[in-house]
Amino acid sequence: MKMSTILLSLGIAVVIFAAGLYMVYSSTYSDVSTLATLSSPTRVTVQGSPLMMGVGEATLIINGEPYRARIQGYYGIAEPLSGEGRSYAFFFLTGSDGYSVLALYDAREFTSKYGGSPVFEDTVVVDGVFRPEVTASVQGADLEFTITNIIEVKAILKGCHASYDGEKAVVAG
Repeated sequence: MKMSTILLSLGIAVVIFAAGLYMVYSSTYSDVSTLATLSSPTRVTVQGSPLMMGVGEATLIINGEPYRARIQGYYGIAEPLSGEGRSYAFFFLTGSDGYSVLALYDAREFTSKYGGSPVFEDTVVVDGVFRPEVTASVQGADLEFTITNIIEVKAILKGCHASYDGEKAVVAG
């Protein structure tokens, strides 16, 4: 292979990489409020402000199933009262007009990525499936909140990554 071909290939690779970085860092995401117009499950990428929930014990109810929740600031960890089923990390995201959704994320994945004391920023961007048919409520820890829309989070894209520097947590089970 000629040196000019290698340099050309390397140059194209650098340009593609730079364009990708530019697209990621300059992109804007839809506000959580745009979800109010959706009436069926939809894959979404949205941004919102996390809600400070305080600290304490609460009950999270998802479609009638109760979970014991430990709320720790901007997020909580919910475990099913039945002892069987998935545990969730959860947090609320609020849009610019006050519209809110409950974000549910697999607790094991959340704690393995963000540790025992995740750092939430002013804006959080998530990718997941919006589920307007699911109802949820949180009661306790100074919260009485009922919401009819959730996002099953597949990934947090922005707003929680400062936690990578913190200690990692382990979820028993």
